[in-house]
Amino acid sequence: EEVPPQVALLELASEVIVHRPLRKGIAGVEVAPDGQTAFVLHSKAEGAPDPSEGEALFLARSYGYSLLDLRTVNAKLQTTPAAPSGLVFAPDRDEAFLILSGPETAAVQRVNLSSLAVQTWSLGRPPEVVGVLASVDRAFVTQTHPEGRISFVNLASEVADGGRLETVSGYALNGRIQ
Repeated sequence: EEVPPQVALLELASEVIVHRPLRKGIAGVEVAPDGQTAFVLHSKAEGAPDPSEGEALFLARSYGYSLLDLRTVNAKLQTTPAAPSGLVFAPDRDEAFLILSGPETAAVQRVNLSSLAVQTWSLGRPPEVVGVLASVDRAFVTQTHPEGRISFVNLASEVADGGRLETVSGYALNGRIQ
């Protein structure tokens, strides 16, 4: 019998190991700076996900990640239409950002590390880099565009509020004015 993918957490004070089965194969793990949440990047099986083939095969063929609360060992699986990349944590905040880029997908996701809520914004062009400008309370995502394109998220807005994505294009074009 095949053993399901799982993570094991060792509580150093008590030397207790807690095993948490996951629903997809594991490709990598990144722990948030505060040590309370882990991003588990999942592997993807060959083929396109098709819900008519059953949940197990659909999940195996989907991109995605799990958010693992390291205090409770609860996990939330988040499937995505493209491979997640560029994970960045917002300093002094319970948030992280990542990008999704694929043949038919251009998006940025904001993750609340406490509630494990995820907000997704579609982008007009494929994303390149996501980052956080803590001094001005903004996250940004650059996008491929001949004249330059960058979008900003106000970190003061909550995931539950919907938050707006504000985009500026043409800054590279303006930089060529002499």
